[in-house]
Amino acid sequence: MKRILFILPGPSSVPIGGYKIVYEYAKRLSIKYKVDIGYLLENPLEKKIGSFKKLKKFLRYKTVRLDFYRWFDFEKQEISHILLLDSKMVEEYDLLFASSVETAYYINSLNIKKDVLYLIQHYEDWAVGEKKLLESYSFNNFHNIVISKWLKGILEEHNKKVFLYLSNPINHNVFFVENLLKEKPLHSISMMYHKAKDKGSDKGIDSIIKIKEKCENLQATLFSVYDRPKDLPNWINFVKEPSNDELRDIYNYHTFFFHTSEKEGFGLPPAEAMACGAFVIAADSGGVLDFCVNEKTAIVLEDNQPMKFVKAFLETIENLDKISRITTSGVEFIKQTDWNKNIKKLDGKIEQILY
Repeated sequence: MKRILFILPGPSSVPIGGYKIVYEYAKRLSIKYKVDIGYLLENPLEKKIGSFKKLKKFLRYKTVRLDFYRWFDFEKQEISHILLLDSKMVEEYDLLFASSVETAYYINSLNIKKDVLYLIQHYEDWAVGEKKLLESYSFNNFHNIVISKWLKGILEEHNKKVFLYLSNPINHNVFFVENLLKEKPLHSISMMYHKAKDKGSDKGIDSIIKIKEKCENLQATLFSVYDRPKDLPNWINFVKEPSNDELRDIYNYHTFFFHTSEKEGFGLPPAEAMACGAFVIAADSGGVLDFCVNEKTAIVLEDNQPMKFVKAFLETIENLDKISRITTSGVEFIKQTDWNKNIKKLDGKIEQILY
């Protein structure tokens, strides 16, 4: 049986969108291949850490967070989770997957003659300078896979080859419509909260507070892997680390979902919300355009300024026919995404490489 190794930047005990996608691919490919997941203990693009710190970091993950990936359901698939300390481990595999720019540089530094599928999930210019990022798209034996048309366009603009375009699917066994529009409180908004500035969460909160001034009966729920912001108004509900079932309930309960990111390689939360029948109002963050079609499946704003969200919400709230039409179209559009189709396309490319 051929062996495949996915490499992630490091262990995470909380859900991360890019990890969720990698885990899903690994789980599904493990039916046919021997699949493992490796985690870097240091970033090859940063200053090297000493052996003592490396050992301390290793022991922390081995003792305290041995099952750090427990937030994802691997359904008892036989997948090993490996904390990478020795490059010789990597040589044992027939095919490698890079999942980020640092993992791409790590694999490239090993100078081993193996094919690498480079799963490009964002334009990571914040992690390295643009020059180094673009260099990673031209490494020898690397095959670039992009998860959105936005990323595909960027690579092609810089004359970088795209091996495969695979827009992220939604797990429809987890995210689906449970509540009809008439069963929801009309003046209600859900949103993901993130500390990173480019996620625009502060602007989203600002817009929700401004809407509350116009709509006293507004209900809002934020969810996050982070703690509740100290200055968040008490009337806004906050759920930390919701389970998939709790997340589906949040999406289904609220009529609207706000997506406030400035840039996203894809944007899983708005896609999941759309699959659950939420009316998505989204800033144009790039990758979100794979499923957010303005006035058809969502409302797309040119940027994430709070007053634009306020205006879009207030203009839409009185038009029930529009809300019904767009949410219905969104559900039908996102239903076309299919993990089985993605795996079939990806496996076809893997077979070309391995056989």
